Amino acid sequence: MKLKKIIIAVTLTAGLVLAFAGCATSPTIQAGPNQVPNQVLTNGIKVTSTNMTRIGSILNGIATVTNLSSATQTVYYKFVWYDANGTAYNDQNPWTPLQIQAGFSQTVSQAATTPNAISFNVMLSAKAN
Repeated sequence: MKLKKIIIAVTLTAGLVLAFAGCATSPTIQAGPNQVPNQVLTNGIKVTSTNMTRIGSILNGIATVTNLSSATQTVYYKFVWYDANGTAYNDQNPWTPLQIQAGFSQTVSQAATTPNAISFNVMLSAKAN
């Protein structure tokens, strides 16, 4: 069952990368639970860890975002949640700004919007898309 969830998460991540590549106004990074891509935004922002916890029947997605640059940066993020069928929830959420000091990390988190959620992607962008 765990392998099935991993395969679904990897497939969804690949599909979202392809979907957003054609319509995003700025480059984005996507990361899922325990899946950290080796990507850095042009402004030096990188996802350095992800995790998922459960609060009762609701999952909570957690991501650590690091500013590798020598200047304070603002990055935009949002969480997208998925059920066992790969259906995305709250993918139309607005981008949330996050200011990170040079050389520091910030942790962002969000509770799932449905108890049916089994996975998430956190998306980062240098601009609010």
